[in-house]
Amino acid sequence: MDADHFIKSVNLNESTQAILYETEQLTGKSFDFIHNSKLPVRAIVKIARSSMDHHIITYSGTDFSLLNHHIAHECGHIQRYYAAPKENRLMPVSDGQTHQNAITDIEKYDKNFLKSLPIDLRYQIIPVWINGLIQQVTNLPSDTYIEKWIFDNYPEIRNDQQQSLRQTHTEAIKTLNPKVHSQFPKIIIESSIAMNYAFYKKIDETTGSKYFQNYKQSSIRAIGEDLYRCIGDEDRGLVADISISNEWARILQIKDWFKWTDFENIPPGYGKT
Repeated sequence: MDADHFIKSVNLNESTQAILYETEQLTGKSFDFIHNSKLPVRAIVKIARSSMDHHIITYSGTDFSLLNHHIAHECGHIQRYYAAPKENRLMPVSDGQTHQNAITDIEKYDKNFLKSLPIDLRYQIIPVWINGLIQQVTNLPSDTYIEKWIFDNYPEIRNDQQQSLRQTHTEAIKTLNPKVHSQFPKIIIESSIAMNYAFYKKIDETTGSKYFQNYKQSSIRAIGEDLYRCIGDEDRGLVADISISNEWARILQIKDWFKWTDFENIPPGYGKT
């Protein structure tokens, strides 16, 4: 479904329509929209490389008001990539070595926990944990600035933005429950909470929300503050996002869990949330 048909089918507001068309003009690429109700996240974007004619946005929800925010956010990722010099357009990837590095680190902190898992479950769930944490550390710095960009420049989207952030926050704070906390390896859950700590503290400064109050008494406050201090007030684009992600990974001791590669080297099946 192209942008014009998508806009008509979901009744996007004027601000989100403007962001879509602005993104098409900036990149010289049109959009293809795909609805997938089984998608595990609200929306993902495949940013068009030079060999692709379209950016592909796959979305799971049918709540049209939330789509205004989700589509604006995904366009924010696209615009950050195309605004960066070509040599600085990098994406995170994993390979056999980085995956093994991650497993070694998890075992170092939680060997007994891993042994308690059935073998078949262990092989299924560990890659999910690793990939989820990599996605978080390489996306949240960009997400922080994208949400500020939306809030500062598109007042019409703010209500949808707050509703969307509220839903995400509701899911995030579940990990603060000790019972939930104990269901994950220490390095996975504590790193995730620390990143959410930094993210929501910055989001509150941007939007005037109160998401961060759930994290004030968190046991990972010191690490969360270290991550928070990496996020400057000035948006310096994709290059700075990558620098922040690398610093976060160093602080969290997961810097060897992934590496960066040229955007154009990513194979056709890639995706970015």
